[in-house]
Amino acid sequence: MCFSAGASFTAGTLLTFAGTETLRKVHKPSQIVFASIPLFFAFQQFAEGVLWLVVAKKKSSRLGDNCYILFFDNGPDTMAADCAIFRFINGR
Repeated sequence: MCFSAGASFTAGTLLTFAGTETLRKVHKPSQIVFASIPLFFAFQQFAEGVLWLVVAKKKSSRLGDNCYILFFDNGPDTMAADCAIFRFINGR
């Protein structure tokens, strides 16, 4: 969402409800992956909400580091750079 932690958590909650309802309406096993797409977006929104909270505190934490890696990481080659940038932002 890129607005605030509250907006990210609200979007994550709404997407979780939408995803569970979508999964309840699945009639064929081949539809499960497609029906679970809202749950993947919900996970991303919850991770973004945690990032908003961690960045607002200007403190690093293991949960914040992991959410940052999940949210911004483009592959294993950028993981070390992402962690270094996050720690630099938080003064660690």
